Amino acid sequence: MDVIERSKFVDEEGQISLTNRLKAMLDYRTDWYGRMQAQNVVTQRLGRSLKGQHILLRNIPIPGIDEGEPYMILISPQGIRILMAFPVIGVFRANETEWLKLNQRSRSFIRTKPNLLILALNIQKQVSRLLEIQNFKAPVAESVLIFTHSRTLIDGTRPACRVVSADAIEYFAANLEQLPAALNLKQMHTLVDAILYPQFPDPQSAGSLITDPKMKKPPVQQVQPKPKPISYPEPFNEYQEDAFVELPQEDLFESIDRFLPEEEPLQEFTPLEDTPQRQTQSSKPSRRSRMSRGQWVIIGILVVIQIMLTLIFAFIVLKDMGIL
Repeated sequence: MDVIERSKFVDEEGQISLTNRLKAMLDYRTDWYGRMQAQNVVTQRLGRSLKGQHILLRNIPIPGIDEGEPYMILISPQGIRILMAFPVIGVFRANETEWLKLNQRSRSFIRTKPNLLILALNIQKQVSRLLEIQNFKAPVAESVLIFTHSRTLIDGTRPACRVVSADAIEYFAANLEQLPAALNLKQMHTLVDAILYPQFPDPQSAGSLITDPKMKKPPVQQVQPKPKPISYPEPFNEYQEDAFVELPQEDLFESIDRFLPEEEPLQEFTPLEDTPQRQTQSSKPSRRSRMSRGQWVIIGILVVIQIMLTLIFAFIVLKDMGIL
């Protein structure tokens, strides 16, 4: 399996330096490096199972897809697939396009961010549009969520994307080999070039990949310059989601109280009647504390040791000189 990496934070040897790691975490999110490590795990395990007629594109910059969102495109004789690797831990439920996580406290599933199903479907849609604009009739077959941690459990009920657990990555690769071929080697290389080096029929084709009007650049008009907006528009999300279910307010306060210091009981305040006298007493300079008896004993022992060492040194010198 051939691997092509296009992330600007990965060097030619496929490594991420400490400087690039810090830059990426500042530009994107703190979980970026963990997801890149998960990509390496998936790449190694798929490479041991898939033959040479498979090409894996990693982190290709495509208009309409967030640069800080690690993802992979697997081009095989069996078609095109979007792969996303996650190192998350927990119990999740995938119900069509609904992504839920088990709350250990309430023992119930609640909606959680980000919605990995919606995220994968959006990337699949943008890759399909990129190929359609270039007149390629090779739609993306499916999106696959791959979890690399063995402590991740997924309960799927007709999920919109294929879900693969950590112990089923090799099974996914073996099952892919059993599917009938739909592309030959020449068509695969043509699709790779179309994704890496897209050629749009007109300059407006690239802008059509972004369907949200807020993300498109406005046409050039001779108008007076307007002040910059205070807040930027929210990132593009084609699929609309329902409102997320939040934890009850009592649970939030209870979880926060664990990190707060324990409050001490308030003591009743009584005014001091002899304030002037106390101020005069505090203004007097404090006497230096005298040395204790034990400290004097230690100093005496050190002096005796010093005298003995001096006598021994003098005895050795006089003996060498022949005086003694």
